[in-house]
Amino acid sequence: MSMLDKLMRADTKRMTEKPEKDMEIKRLSELLGEPFVLHLRSLPTQLLADITEMHTTYTKTGRVKSQDNYHIGIDVIVNGVTDPSFKDKDLLKKFGAATPDDLIEKLFLPGEIGDISNEISSLCGTKKQQSEIDDIVKN
Repeated sequence: MSMLDKLMRADTKRMTEKPEKDMEIKRLSELLGEPFVLHLRSLPTQLLADITEMHTTYTKTGRVKSQDNYHIGIDVIVNGVTDPSFKDKDLLKKFGAATPDDLIEKLFLPGEIGDISNEISSLCGTKKQQSEIDDIVKN
């Protein structure tokens, strides 16, 4: 059977469903005295490309000059965590955060930000290099 035949016989709903998973942040679970679980979802391809593009600078010849992996990670979290919503106005107000980025920086440690971003990236089917992970944690 050809790949085309297999795709034509496939359940389109299952084949196009975006991966999701829950992730517990143990430090916050301990602080709250109950599980603190984030619901993560894969990002659409175009959104992930837009996030990466937004935080990438190029040379005059069009080669990548640098990427701001920290802010890429933050934007991946803002868009890939569906519960809780870091865009919720009441939640932002409660923690005195002006933006979802500020809220994430207040709630999570650098290593947690890296871990959450990496989990969402994994759901998107991307594999980060260890040096990129180290950069996220460092910053």
